[in-house]
Amino acid sequence: MLFRTLISILTILAAAIPALSGGKVENIVFLVFVSDDNGNWNVLQTNTVPNAPGRACYGWRAKVERSNALIAYEEILKLPDQPEYWSGENDPYAANEVSKDRTISTTKKFETTDDGSIGNQWCVAKGDPLGNYSMTILIEGEIVGAFDFMVVAPDGFDGFRNNR
Repeated sequence: MLFRTLISILTILAAAIPALSGGKVENIVFLVFVSDDNGNWNVLQTNTVPNAPGRACYGWRAKVERSNALIAYEEILKLPDQPEYWSGENDPYAANEVSKDRTISTTKKFETTDDGSIGNQWCVAKGDPLGNYSMTILIEGEIVGAFDFMVVAPDGFDGFRNNR
């Protein structure tokens, strides 16, 4: 009787909790977020990121087949050289782990897809190196996106213009 009751409770709980598998990725994009001269944030689809701390961020968004699911993802961010600072470095509770040579950060997270999409972003920080970066995204253990981009000096980056 106890075993049957336990099975019934587990069945009810399983039905109430969204599945860990979020389903197929419908779309994944790399985005750059820049603040213009008035402080307004603009979203750009480009592979060029200005090295402008406080004014530039970059990341990805993936649209998944099923909303309201818990999705496991892994993000591997590779830099051309060591940055001055890594978020989460030497923090045993951080979601990311930094490689011994300090050029790779691997982030592992679970995220709920309230609107059917998940993603992550980084903001440019003082001491980030210029050059070629890459980002690989795995969802539920499968590579779903790979992005190559450049972090460049902010001089001449026209994404700072006032768009509003």
